[in-house]
Amino acid sequence: MKKLRLMATALTVGIIGGVIFTILRIFGRIKIKGALPKQPKDSGLLIISNHPSLWEAGTFPFLLFPRYLWNWRAVPFSTPDKENFYDKWWFALFRPVCVPVPRGDRKAEIQALQKMISTVQEKGTLILFAEGGRTYKGGEFKESKISGKRIRPFQNGAGAIARRAKPMIVPIWTEGGDKILPNRSCGSEFYWALPRLWKRMDVIIGQPLAAPDNLKTDELIDWLEDKLLDLADTTRG
Repeated sequence: MKKLRLMATALTVGIIGGVIFTILRIFGRIKIKGALPKQPKDSGLLIISNHPSLWEAGTFPFLLFPRYLWNWRAVPFSTPDKENFYDKWWFALFRPVCVPVPRGDRKAEIQALQKMISTVQEKGTLILFAEGGRTYKGGEFKESKISGKRIRPFQNGAGAIARRAKPMIVPIWTEGGDKILPNRSCGSEFYWALPRLWKRMDVIIGQPLAAPDNLKTDELIDWLEDKLLDLADTTRG
């Protein structure tokens, strides 16, 4: 039943979104450097990215188009905020491929983390914006000493998933999404209907990584942060 739900979502929302994503790439509104590796046979796939805006949260699942049309393990799971997104009526079509994060409820947050770990352990694909929210909302940051680019410290869950599920990890650095969908409070559920598509988002896909076995969870979080900032240093500007 789970496979059927995933494939049904891939063959409906996945096709529509994938075609739109491809058109945006053709017209240069999404520029991608690098490529995602082939779906691993013996492990799950964990994609970890910075989170400058809401735009990448809505577009990143389609980085796996069209492979998820014939491989259910390539159907990516996302981790939206439960109250602000998952529970909204307009989000219903996306729920089969989401692990909602209920902020402020410690027990429910742990259950959500367990589901993320299980998704990857079952050789699935998970997209994780490990900062736990958009970068600009942070009060504390970790900064690259080379480029000065910065991220919020990763949530503990990122290290737990990497350590316990032992996935193939692919870091992604992205910029420009906050120009397409500016970070502001608009008070409208139709915010997504107003993207500035004449702007461009850049996506830099790093080389696949395997988490070192000798690191504790907090050390693994530092390692993941450093890998993502190393990737940021390869960009210009």
